[in-house]
Amino acid sequence: MSQPLEIKNLRVGFPNKVLCEINTTLLPGRLTALMGRNGTGKSTLIRTIAGLTPALSGGVFYNGQNLSECKPLELARLVSLVLTARPPVQGISVQTVLEMGRYPHQLLKMDEAKDLEIIMQFAEKIGVTHLLQQSLEKLSDGEMQKVMIAKAFIQETPIILLDEPTAFLDYIAKDEVFELLSKTAQELNKIVLFSSHDLNLIERFAMEKIQLS
Repeated sequence: MSQPLEIKNLRVGFPNKVLCEINTTLLPGRLTALMGRNGTGKSTLIRTIAGLTPALSGGVFYNGQNLSECKPLELARLVSLVLTARPPVQGISVQTVLEMGRYPHQLLKMDEAKDLEIIMQFAEKIGVTHLLQQSLEKLSDGEMQKVMIAKAFIQETPIILLDEPTAFLDYIAKDEVFELLSKTAQELNKIVLFSSHDLNLIERFAMEKIQLS
């Protein structure tokens, strides 16, 4: 059974500036929106939970373990992350990027048939099947964002973090992605936290809300 994600006395920011302090619990099966003006620490909070930015104090706990104490491979089996910025890589195909989502599991036990099935399943759900052989640098910003969202699902982690996941998508694509996020959170009992400035999407799809000020 999936466990909640407990954020305890977590202060994020920089040594000379605290952006926010938060205590909350994120529940499995719930799509949670992170709200706030620019500069309130939304992106920094997501990066801190994901282990990319050290916390100033406090911690993030899953199943009793502080995520900051997890080894990189262990963390990769728990948390998947989608950032707004394009990944700084070139010369590889979309399929290769999606395959990277399976690496943490392959190091435990490789099952090529299962891996391919999962990759194709989410490539189709997110709508990137036609891009599989495309080189990454040739993608539009919107196409890139959908590829990275598909990779997050392919990684099969209990926690999915997304920083402005639909920033470069058109209105129809935004709806499709958020419907999938909501459905997946409920059906697969995932903890899904996303940041957004789109109040319309938040009101329609978010089950929980966290307001930073």
